[in-house]
Amino acid sequence: QVLCQNDSVLVVNYGSGLFKRINGQWKDISSYKEFINRPVSRISADQNRHLWIALQDGPPMKYDGNSYSLIRSDELEEKNHYEFIEASKNGSIWLSSRKTGLIRVNGSDIDIIGFEKLPTGKISDLFSDQENNLWFTCQGFGIGLVTPDLEIKLFGEEYGFPQDVRSILVDRNGYLWVGAKNGVFVLNTKLALNDQYGYAMHISTNEGLPDDQCLPNQLVEDSDGNIWVATKRGIAEIDSKVALRNSTFIYPKIHIESVKMFFKDVNWKDKGFEIDKKTYLPQNLTLQPNENQLSFVINSVSIQNQKNTFYRYRLNGLEVEFSPVSSGPLITYHDLRPGEYTLVIKPCDVQGICSDEETRFSFKILKPFYKTWWFYTLLFVLVNGSFFIIIRIRDKSLLRNQQLLEQRVARRTLEIETQKRIIEENNRDITDSIKYAKRIQLAMVPTEKDVKKVFEDSFAIYLPKNIVSGDFFMVNQVNQSKVITVADCTGHGVPGAMMSMLGYGLFLEAIKDKTIETGEAVFNFVSRSVINQLKQNGNEGGSRDGMDASTFIYKNETQEFEFVGAHNSGYLIGDASFEDETHVVKHQIDDTILYELKANKQPLGINKLGGTAPFSSIRGIAKPGTKVYLMTDGYADQFGTILGEENSGTGKKFRIKRLREKLVEIQDLPMADQHKELHTTMSIWKGALEQVDDITLIGVKL
Repeated sequence: QVLCQNDSVLVVNYGSGLFKRINGQWKDISSYKEFINRPVSRISADQNRHLWIALQDGPPMKYDGNSYSLIRSDELEEKNHYEFIEASKNGSIWLSSRKTGLIRVNGSDIDIIGFEKLPTGKISDLFSDQENNLWFTCQGFGIGLVTPDLEIKLFGEEYGFPQDVRSILVDRNGYLWVGAKNGVFVLNTKLALNDQYGYAMHISTNEGLPDDQCLPNQLVEDSDGNIWVATKRGIAEIDSKVALRNSTFIYPKIHIESVKMFFKDVNWKDKGFEIDKKTYLPQNLTLQPNENQLSFVINSVSIQNQKNTFYRYRLNGLEVEFSPVSSGPLITYHDLRPGEYTLVIKPCDVQGICSDEETRFSFKILKPFYKTWWFYTLLFVLVNGSFFIIIRIRDKSLLRNQQLLEQRVARRTLEIETQKRIIEENNRDITDSIKYAKRIQLAMVPTEKDVKKVFEDSFAIYLPKNIVSGDFFMVNQVNQSKVITVADCTGHGVPGAMMSMLGYGLFLEAIKDKTIETGEAVFNFVSRSVINQLKQNGNEGGSRDGMDASTFIYKNETQEFEFVGAHNSGYLIGDASFEDETHVVKHQIDDTILYELKANKQPLGINKLGGTAPFSSIRGIAKPGTKVYLMTDGYADQFGTILGEENSGTGKKFRIKRLREKLVEIQDLPMADQHKELHTTMSIWKGALEQVDDITLIGVKL
């Protein structure tokens, strides 16, 4: 942040504190003891040129040019995180806090506006105007105002503001300037404070901004009254006098210029329809069932915006809600069913606020002949007559069929034998194709050498149930991060293998091609991609295929790790700590603690309820020597017998509890010996029983 005061400039540096530049020389003014290990969040200057400072982890301070003083009271917490500070013209100081909300300090008086009175819990900018009103932005809502009497007013989408507001400023003429993700918006506050919506004028790249995306807290008014705004691609100066010349929106006049059928112009008069002398459109338009694709050419007259005219529309008889804001010259409807329709069009401003004035056009599409009453009557007569004739013919047919039955049996027997030979040949061809597909899939699966390039001390158990597998795993080195992923796709065999190829490609695109470095971002990308690729919409009978997966990301230099899972949890044995243990379960087995990293209770793709939700990660620190295990459910779900136990029977699952105990039992063995021990245990357990699912289990030592 840069704050100008005539001949001096104050600069906030998050790493170093405050510096003051006077007569061409820089002076460090952050030597005060309260600055130690406390970065500066924001600074503001009052009318006396005193500097007010908000700290991220300490009480706010005042700098009078020579010395510092702390603002202390019972209401202000010492360890609070103050994000913004703003000095009002009447001497009051406003603070925003992540814990408390908005705080007004006026001498020894402290007023607090808690988050329960605010629309959201995140404030992104503050500004005090000439009337000592405090304007503030709320993330995900819009703009709010606190009057000197602490009355709160809110200004949202109904005033034309977007939800993603990043910075605010009230100029000397009382106009509110708002920097957002999609441009700059301007509102006459006099109208807004008198409960008149007015019109929030929108300034974007169409009017000359370098980019529509404004940067946070970067709106400044210069001494000439011009507004400076910083965008993602540069800084722009806005001449407020020119920009505000036409700040009241006048809705355009919308009319339908013509009606096309199958995107072609139609001479409706030649088709027998009378033409309205005012609109030049056909009156009482009645169409045949196959004339069900219509396009309406839209035109308008506007005295403000000659480039784009915005409107919303609805086809009564087909739609309930109005469409989103549109500016296209054509409205098209395909495959309209028989019925009576009325097209309703409303002119709008760019924010979607529409006029009450409507443009309407009605038409009708006739039913096909086979849906008319006389056709149903004729059909009834024909069906009953046919039924009588069929009964007579059936008697003769039964006798003839009895004579032909023996001949058919003989032919069928020959056909069955021929088909049997064909099926056997097809089975051989299919099996050969699947075996070749296995070669392709194995080329995708990392080799032991590939795994050890990333994790030197590791092992991988990969046992497909069929020739090809629905499980896959991958190991990658992305910059300074080591990434290991294990996934279990819907099904096994050929369907599972097809899903595994899709999943492998999506994970590879997210981790390497797009270099998405957080696990939760990777899973959100893969989940959205699965839904898009498989065209999942949550409807009954639609696709619900997906993946259960887990990913572990580790940085050697910082020893930081991140885990994210979809149904599949991960396990750690060793010296580890966590930022948040909400989703971490500690299993005390003998003298060892095994950490279970709980997965999100949803798959990658659409869930059973037909919806989705964002994924969350578990983060922490893992010291070298910590062992990490990722797996699918195939190992724990395998049926077998318990050796050495009487009456154990067969058909019992191995279960995850027994697998956790086994991991603790072999924790001190080298990873290669752990691989042998786990493989041998599963072979003995399964015995002669059939493998029920694909098995994948990966272990690495950090």
